[in-house]
Amino acid sequence: EGKAQFHPFLKVGDSKADEDGSFGWLDDKTRVIYQTNGIARTEETIVNCPIKCDRTAAPGHYIETKMLVARRRGRGVAGQYGSGMQAARSFMTRVDVEQNLFYSYTSCWQIYACTASVGELGDDDTGDRL
Repeated sequence: EGKAQFHPFLKVGDSKADEDGSFGWLDDKTRVIYQTNGIARTEETIVNCPIKCDRTAAPGHYIETKMLVARRRGRGVAGQYGSGMQAARSFMTRVDVEQNLFYSYTSCWQIYACTASVGELGDDDTGDRL
């Protein structure tokens, strides 16, 4: 209870200044997540705004985030990047991430603080609430 569980590809550092953990920043202050499988992943906010349910007027939030996922393309010089976390942490700049882009996608969320009764929002309303 009260403890976070991380995906096996993520590594929790011992402190905020820990250089071995999975969470960091690129040179332009873009947040980056380094994974133990050699991936560096950025999250960049596109839209982040309040919304309202049109049926119940419940408050909510709409979020769009652009994700860039990079992986070193070539082996480079022998021993230059290594593998795993060492390869992931070798990404220092946004340009470096873009040049080694593995894939990108946009995540979208609509989160409502809705108190409607089950079925009130429509036939497909299962009653799942946050």
